[in-house]
Amino acid sequence: MSEGSGPWQPEGAVQAGEEDLWRAARSDAHGRSAAAIVRPRQRWSLNFVHPGLERLFGQVEYTQNRRFITVACSVMAAVVACFFALDPILAPAYALDTIAAARAWVGLPSLVMLVVGVRLWPRSAVWVPWAATFGLLYMLVQAVLLLKLGVDAFQYLSYGVWQGLIAIFFLMGLPFRWAMVIGACSCLAYGGAALLIHVGLDAFMTYFAVDAVIVYSFCAIAVFRYERASRRQFVAQAQANFAYDQQLLAQADRRRWLEVFADFLGHELKNAMARLSSAIDLASLKGQEDRAQAHRDSAQQSLAFMRRLLTQAADATSLEAALTRSDRKRVPLSDLVVERMAGHQQDSPEVCFDLAIEPAIVLEGNEDALVQLLDKLVNNAIEHGSPGLPVQVQLRRLAQAGWCRLAVRDLGDPLPTDTQRLFEPFYTDKGNKAALGASNLGLGLFVAETIARHHGGHLSAEPILDRESGVEGAVFWVDLPLVRVDQLPEAGTQR
Repeated sequence: MSEGSGPWQPEGAVQAGEEDLWRAARSDAHGRSAAAIVRPRQRWSLNFVHPGLERLFGQVEYTQNRRFITVACSVMAAVVACFFALDPILAPAYALDTIAAARAWVGLPSLVMLVVGVRLWPRSAVWVPWAATFGLLYMLVQAVLLLKLGVDAFQYLSYGVWQGLIAIFFLMGLPFRWAMVIGACSCLAYGGAALLIHVGLDAFMTYFAVDAVIVYSFCAIAVFRYERASRRQFVAQAQANFAYDQQLLAQADRRRWLEVFADFLGHELKNAMARLSSAIDLASLKGQEDRAQAHRDSAQQSLAFMRRLLTQAADATSLEAALTRSDRKRVPLSDLVVERMAGHQQDSPEVCFDLAIEPAIVLEGNEDALVQLLDKLVNNAIEHGSPGLPVQVQLRRLAQAGWCRLAVRDLGDPLPTDTQRLFEPFYTDKGNKAALGASNLGLGLFVAETIARHHGGHLSAEPILDRESGVEGAVFWVDLPLVRVDQLPEAGTQR
């Protein structure tokens, strides 16, 4: 693998901006179903659903085949040049000058331009239209020559059509769908020219129609099978790269978590232990009997804080491993949200909940973890919302097929400027660190974001302003796929 190529890149693929394509595809894949990224559009389609991956596949194929295309076009140019010597033997005598002029002014220049183009254009998005233009031009010249030279040149020019079809399908590196269209247009143009000059039916069938069906079908089937095999190999590599990329992200998250965890424990536990030690020392001093109970209460508060800190930190650190090991099943998310919000209304009767739940939304995941995700968002809204103002909970399908959005909105405390810090462990918007004695240790949104990520989703937040009341607030939403993020098609399967 080339230096700096990243886990999504195959060996030797970092050329002429191709690294940007890999980076874009990897970025687009974040939080999306991998099945939606790599599967074909339909059973017999060779196009991927994800447009970035489709461009990526074309670029990889072109990069790997550029040397072959250069050699093939150079050989074709040499063969065409050799026909200057063979034309007097094979072509009608009256047509020699016209055929030589067409070969000198169109055939050879087209092939030279193909060789120049494949060396100049490293991007497949430029090369494919370039090659298609000159390939189609070469084929249309055959039809124009037939109209000019008449019936006697029909058999000779037909051989040029077959040579052009073979070059378009096999030697120019064109994608299957491009080769199909150019080949079909070329055959139709040449067949139409033959009919215009009134080629006899027997000659038309013998020297063109039957051979056109055979050659075109053979080329199309062969190229289709080759490209389908290449795409299957590409899918298998994309699956492996996707899994590797996710593994690297998980490892980076674990390292970041351990660093933050060690720093926080070193700071907070040190403070709590110092306060505990001070309270014990003061309670043991003579003349402090009247304040001994206050010192004991302070020591108990410090012990309770350390116990709560260690418990919540242990739960957070084990969450990711538990989500990885847990089995996924179909979860009726709409029913789950309605049922859980009824429990929140019973637990917090003073809070007004405004629900907008779209029915029959089902996804695959861990039901307990999704309940925990909802609870974290709702509890956060209750904690920071203003009394008397409603907490809005919405669940709906997105316009993007296969996705839903769960949103929780409250009016009260404004969000900090850097909303991404809200999802860091041990961060609270009432100070950079959780305070001694506080029930909120800054792990709720971190846990919610971890659950969302393990379900293929992404948790976000943004500040809002209610126009009627003029009160600031916040909305937290999580976009979740309605299919499993790890439900990848096996290599070689079509969907």
